[in-house]
Amino acid sequence: QMWKAHFGLGRDKHKSLAMARATFAPHFQFSKLADDGVAEAALIALWYHDTKTDTEGHDRETPLRLCAD
Repeated sequence: QMWKAHFGLGRDKHKSLAMARATFAPHFQFSKLADDGVAEAALIALWYHDTKTDTEGHDRETPLRLCAD
């Protein structure tokens, strides 16, 4: 997964949790292993921001179309 490679993470959920705790504390609490999905979602959002937006936070790519014409 590209976002895990961006942060140097592998399959270990504990490492993802540790990175999310360090990155987002004290704003968010990821206190148990069951929070791994939320922690990884936060890291995915940060990866997207780091790689897919310009310096002002605007999308670099055409927005995804969710509806057919």
